[in-house]
Amino acid sequence: MELRFRISAEQCQALADRITAKRIARIAARKVAMQARIDAFFQRFLAFMLLVFPLAGAALVVLTMPSRGSVAGTLLPFVVVALIYGVLWWRCGAAVVRFILRIAQWLRARLDRVTDPFVANITRRSVRRSVARLEGLHRWALLPAALSVQVPSGKTAVIPWQKVARLHDLGDFYQLFTRTSSRLGLAYYLAKSSTEMDTQAYGDALRQLGERVPEQTAAA
Repeated sequence: MELRFRISAEQCQALADRITAKRIARIAARKVAMQARIDAFFQRFLAFMLLVFPLAGAALVVLTMPSRGSVAGTLLPFVVVALIYGVLWWRCGAAVVRFILRIAQWLRARLDRVTDPFVANITRRSVRRSVARLEGLHRWALLPAALSVQVPSGKTAVIPWQKVARLHDLGDFYQLFTRTSSRLGLAYYLAKSSTEMDTQAYGDALRQLGERVPEQTAAA
């Protein structure tokens, strides 16, 4: 049994817009999650680092300087400075940490205003180039042992049924994922209706395909 359908330039544009919006949203969500982890790390350890590292650096300088007197005389200035620094940090450290975090957030927001449009533009161009290859006539053949998918360029992929993983409902299209392509987020696109075949015959072929796919999902 065969599925023949044609994807138009208008359908490609709509599909590209949908995929682009989804990818940009996924990128934004990942960035927010990463920034949350970074913020949590700095909120937990920044105060400790700003307290310990300057004192450790000062101690290292004192210990590596040539000694011109007793050890107690050499360490006394460091102890006095460390006590003063500790008292000041106890009183002002939390405010310093908050100030540094606010500066970091401000700088990150300015950077995002530059990088976000750039990332969105790159994503949009990449998706459009990929989706443009879908324009034209597609032929899917449901063979006993495999699914044969021929794209408009004439390139054909033969997928054993045991490697077919999931059929995802996008609305106007289905996405067919194999066990390999599912991990990579790649899919074959199948139109829900066709002007190349009789409506009933096309629907029967779609139902038969659905019966051979282990899992079917739909967009939320």
